[in-house]
Amino acid sequence: MSVVLFAQDPRRWTIPDTPYVRTVPAGADGIFRASGLPAGRYYAAPIVTQTEAQTPNVDDLDLLIARATQFDLADSEQKVITVRID
Repeated sequence: MSVVLFAQDPRRWTIPDTPYVRTVPAGADGIFRASGLPAGRYYAAPIVTQTEAQTPNVDDLDLLIARATQFDLADSEQKVITVRID
């Protein structure tokens, strides 16, 4: 499973050239590590379809907000976050 991490500010969604959008692997339990992102407020949304597994576009990110978990990161902070897959 994978999780897409993206800034809560849509102006930062300049895909593919942004450090504010990234896809990371997650364990079967939904736990993943978010590190190396710039400080800010983010969403973490599970990728549940093969189409979503590709690099998401801006429209995809907008749709993923409904099932996303919100989190904040400070400079150089690492967090372990669990996302729910319904």
